[in-house]
Amino acid sequence: MNELLIKLKNSINKKIYNQVSTEAMEKHLFVPINVRDNYLFVAINSNTNKDEVRDILRDIFTYTITFIQFSNDARLELI
Repeated sequence: MNELLIKLKNSINKKIYNQVSTEAMEKHLFVPINVRDNYLFVAINSNTNKDEVRDILRDIFTYTITFIQFSNDARLELI
């Protein structure tokens, strides 16, 4: 696992992460990481439909969503 991925994995906010179903994360290829300055950072891969993820997350959170793109293997390491 590369250094950036380790840093991200260690910064996952469990309170945020646990509010989203694992099934939704796996189906829509994303992982919510953390909130900073009213931005929710979300790991995705190139196949992720950002609009679908925004819709899912807007039903749960009021934050502005910012995407961080990773390979699918890296995203799976974060789940």
